Amino acid sequence: MFSTSVNAQIIMSVIAVLVLEVLGLWFLKCGTNIPEGRETAAFWVFQFSLITLVIGLISSPYNSLIVAHEKMGIYAYVSIAEAILRLAICFAVMAFDGDRLIF
Repeated sequence: MFSTSVNAQIIMSVIAVLVLEVLGLWFLKCGTNIPEGRETAAFWVFQFSLITLVIGLISSPYNSLIVAHEKMGIYAYVSIAEAILRLAICFAVMAFDGDRLIF
């Protein structure tokens, strides 16, 4: 059941990437009002959003497995580490002097 779930998530990720790369990039080029010179930043934000989507889709069976086996200690440690890393990224963005959107 687990491997079927992982395979289904991988297939959904591939389909999502294919559809979003075509439609999302078209919308990014034609449908949005992005200021001149910021197209590159918008492109990279879109690409990293796709990567985040794929990681979230593929990791959901593993999170479900942790919850199903009631390994809440591991789940808590991973959640705490994730929150600390997100906070560290926020501070790094605040301290960065370059293009913060791409960073």
